[in-house]
Amino acid sequence: AATANGGKVATPKAGKHKSKERKKEAAATAHHHSHSAPSGPAVKLPEVVYRELEQDRPDAPARPSSYYRYIDKSLEELDAEVEYDMDEEDYIWLDIMNDRRRADGVTPIPQEVFESLMDRLEKESYFESHNKADPGALIDEDAVCCICNDGECQSSNVILFCDMCNLAVHQECYGV
Repeated sequence: AATANGGKVATPKAGKHKSKERKKEAAATAHHHSHSAPSGPAVKLPEVVYRELEQDRPDAPARPSSYYRYIDKSLEELDAEVEYDMDEEDYIWLDIMNDRRRADGVTPIPQEVFESLMDRLEKESYFESHNKADPGALIDEDAVCCICNDGECQSSNVILFCDMCNLAVHQECYGV
């Protein structure tokens, strides 16, 4: 068969023609069997490779038979517990008082006893102030500052009363 381009018959390349046919067949098959598995080769997933290690000890400690649980302390336990902790001023004051006691021939007060006494004082003052009906009855109009022993007060330096023990102090004397 002679053609206009010099007598040669144009034939399509075999690879391109076949791949076009395969695409058409795959599209037709997918259209007719849209819910079936693909007809091409299955994708192979990598296989898991592992090894078991022998260990003599576990990674975590053994579980306890029971867990910790917070239980409120009874009033007796709270009352017996010493919550007061001495600060720097307490240490200085106690040293001064113990020096005086030694000079007078009296035994010094240990820090643990001081903390216990202060704890008892604070707790008793708290209970005393909360058991009284009228807190206004505790306030004295002629109050004197327990630090400077002065009853005078100005609007910038009023006398304050402790909520727990009703102790009267000037703002400036107490540092408030």
